[in-house]
Amino acid sequence: MPILNASNLVLDAGLVAAALVSILTLAMLLSRSKPVRFVFRKLIGEPVSYWLRATIKEELGDVCDRITRVELELRPNGGKSLRDRVEWIATKVDK
Repeated sequence: MPILNASNLVLDAGLVAAALVSILTLAMLLSRSKPVRFVFRKLIGEPVSYWLRATIKEELGDVCDRITRVELELRPNGGKSLRDRVEWIATKVDK
């Protein structure tokens, strides 16, 4: 059974920290490069934004239709709307 040595643990932690810092620095430098940003935008950014816009349009279209139907139910139209029914009930209750 290996014996844990404090100096080895500190050395390992230092190596992990150094590797993490170097990876983050490399990622930061690459993200500032115009060609890398262009490729990222073309391969990932635009397809995701197009998909998101299409999804939101579908959902909003459905919501807009629902809102229109509810608005039509709340307008008086000769006794056939929800508002007319509620007002009719209110007049019967108030008597």
